[in-house]
Amino acid sequence: MLYGIPSAFTINPVLLGIPPYDPNDLVPISRTTSVVVVVAVHTGVPVGFLGELARLADAEPGKLLWGAAPGLPRYAFTAFLKRRGLDMPYVPYKDVATPAVDLGEGRVHESHRRDASSGAPTMNSYIFDNSAEAETAERFASLDSLYNFRTFQYLETAGIGPGWHCLEVGGGSGAIAAWMADRVGPSGYVLVTDLDPRFMEGSVDRTPAQMELRRHDIGTDPLPEQAFDLVHARLVLQHVPQRHQAFARLVAALKPRGWLVIEEFDGRLIDRTIPMADASEAERFRKMGRAVGRLLDDRGYEADWPRRLYCHLKTAGLTEVSMEGHVAVREGGDPGTSLDAANYAQVRKEAVAKGMITDAEVDAVLARLDASDFAVFSPVMFTAWGRRPGAAAAGATVTHP
Repeated sequence: MLYGIPSAFTINPVLLGIPPYDPNDLVPISRTTSVVVVVAVHTGVPVGFLGELARLADAEPGKLLWGAAPGLPRYAFTAFLKRRGLDMPYVPYKDVATPAVDLGEGRVHESHRRDASSGAPTMNSYIFDNSAEAETAERFASLDSLYNFRTFQYLETAGIGPGWHCLEVGGGSGAIAAWMADRVGPSGYVLVTDLDPRFMEGSVDRTPAQMELRRHDIGTDPLPEQAFDLVHARLVLQHVPQRHQAFARLVAALKPRGWLVIEEFDGRLIDRTIPMADASEAERFRKMGRAVGRLLDDRGYEADWPRRLYCHLKTAGLTEVSMEGHVAVREGGDPGTSLDAANYAQVRKEAVAKGMITDAEVDAVLARLDASDFAVFSPVMFTAWGRRPGAAAAGATVTHP
């Protein structure tokens, strides 16, 4: 016999697709309480019932924002959006009262109106927004599996150790920040930031005392200056419209002799198809890549940003600057092609709606990415590092990555 919240079993199949149990094996016996979930909109949003809201969200993908208290309201509305195929960016909240106050005072609506009317790209237009939770979870798991060990090697070579103060920008799953916290120990400090930290908030109770989680937009929000021995950002700045200002903040946040390590994908430097691939399959894969590239460009993407990291670090006055690139073969069904599949699934609706590719072509690409006889090259992962000049604090030791 199981006593619990039924939403966990009725909503999970919608969110997860295939949960780790068969919902048909669960037979309800009795209801002990009833919960009513209310969807409220600001008076400035021209809808009167749920169907009108769905039609408006479908007509303006990515422009309507929504928020909810933690728990059932958030998961119920997430399931509604997923079932209807709607794109509404999520505004995270940690308590029950604040979202209602923000809605009543128009703050959530004003954020939507300001971003939509300005015409300028904002981080709310992030192409791989964390509100697509299933795809984001797959992306984070793949990235951690593929690249964490390489990231750790760079950070270890920089000399990270007890007592260091570190900044992790765009914390994602939180795995890198947790590794940093373990290396710096109780005498150190790790600040991990993210525009949407929902994938780290669930582990707040297990966060070590020396680690702080902060909701933060690196494109617009300030950082403490000369505060960190090590600053790291992976796959972040290339998606920030104000990336040059954000980069300057990261440099300013370094202590004298502190290290800055930046990692970015360059998916346009090489043809990712492998010559042995079927010509039609290879061209479909290229077409999908071109569609993603155009969608990125629409959001203010700077295609040569990754390959120019070395120049940016040198121009900023950092010393001991260097950069490396990494490419690997990704076979169908492995974490690398799973990463591609998660990204393509997340953007397919917009890409198809804009006539960049057809649903059938996306289905064909996704099928091949899961096939054991298919393979592609990874994007080039560039890692660049440099050191702020100046005298290190007494007793500090650093090494070259």
